[in-house]
Amino acid sequence: MTDVENAWDRYQGAKTALLTSLSSEFNTPPPILSLAPSERLFYRENAHRSVQNMSAFCQRIQTTIDELHHFKQAMTHYIRQATLSLVPISAIPFEILRSIFAYAVDGPGDANSILQLSHVSRTWRTVALETSELFTHADWNHWNVALVHLWNEKAKHHPLSITIDATTFRALFYTKGHAQIETEKKRAFHAALPRCASLSLTIEGPKTSDIQTPIFHPIPMFAPRCTRLQDLSITYTGGLLSLDLSGFTTVKHLHLHRVIEAFTREMEIESFVCATDATGFFYDTLRFLPHLRSLSICQLVVDVVLAGTSIVHLDALERLEIRQLPQARATVLLLLLAQMKTPNVEHLTLNGLSLSKVEESRFWRQVVSTTLSSGSLSKR
Repeated sequence: MTDVENAWDRYQGAKTALLTSLSSEFNTPPPILSLAPSERLFYRENAHRSVQNMSAFCQRIQTTIDELHHFKQAMTHYIRQATLSLVPISAIPFEILRSIFAYAVDGPGDANSILQLSHVSRTWRTVALETSELFTHADWNHWNVALVHLWNEKAKHHPLSITIDATTFRALFYTKGHAQIETEKKRAFHAALPRCASLSLTIEGPKTSDIQTPIFHPIPMFAPRCTRLQDLSITYTGGLLSLDLSGFTTVKHLHLHRVIEAFTREMEIESFVCATDATGFFYDTLRFLPHLRSLSICQLVVDVVLAGTSIVHLDALERLEIRQLPQARATVLLLLLAQMKTPNVEHLTLNGLSLSKVEESRFWRQVVSTTLSSGSLSKR
C-alpha cells in the first residue's frame, strides 16, 4: 500500500470516528433543566469530555490534512524532477543544436548536401537560418525558404558564402514602397552577414536613364556588417545607369574596381558617386566608366591624380562634384581640367558650392594667382 493510500485511510478513519462521536453524544440534547442538581453535574462533566474529544478529533483531521498537503508537495516536486524539461529551440546552445540539427531535417543524411528547409517545422527553420554557424553557403534566391549548405562537423569552420537575387529579395534593399519580406529570412540574413566572406548579388535595375536618381543601394547596406567579406561579385540584368557607393566605407579592401568592371559589361554607367576613401582605386575604377556624364568624388590625392588617372579621358563628363577638397589641392583640379581632351564640364560643385562659368573663371584665376605666388605650381 502506498503512502498516499495510508494517508487517505487515516483521514477517513478520523472523519468516521468524529461523526460517530457527535451522533451518539450530541444528536439528542440532554434535558439538563429537568434534571436534579446532582445529575446536572454528571452531564456537565460528560459534555466537557465530549467537547475535548471533539477538539482532539479536529486536531487529528487537521494533522491528516497537513500530512496530505506535504505529501502532495513532495510528489509534485518528484514529478517535476522526473519530467524532461521543455525549452524553446532558440535557447538550445549551439554545441547541442549542431549535433541534433542533422536529425531534425528529413532529408539526405550527408551533412554537406544542400537541403531545402521548407519541409522542416517553422521553429527549426528559423533557428537554422538564424544560426549561421550551421552552414557555409546560403542561397536566398528562393522566395519561400533559403537553401543552405549545411555545416560539416568534421571539417574546419569555413567562411560563409551568400548568393542573393535582389529582384526577389528587394525588401532588404528598398524599404519604402515595397512589400515587407518574411521576418525570419530578414533576421537570418542580418545574422549571417558578419561572417560572410563571399557575396554574390544579382540585380535587375530599373529601365531609366535618370542620372539624378540614386538607384543602387545594396552595397552601403552590406558594408558595416560584412566584416570578413573578401569576394564580392555583382551581376546586372537591366538598364541600371546610376551607381552610388557613397555609403560604402571599406571599398579599398574589397577590390571594387573588379565589381565595377563587371557592371559595365552589361550597360553604360552614366552617373557615379564614389565612396569617401575610394582614392586608392580611383584610377582602376574610372577607366571602366568611359561614358560618365556625372561624377561625384571626394578629395583627390595628388600623387594618384598626377600618376595618370583616366579622368582626363572622360570626354562625356558634364557634371563634376568634388567633396572635402582642401584649398591646397585645388591645383590638382586645375591640372585635371586643363588636360581634358574635351572640357565639357558645365556644372562644377566644390565642397557643396556650385560654380557658374563666370564664377569658375574667377575661381581659377584666384587659384592660379595663389598657386604661382606660393610657388607650389612651379614645384609640380
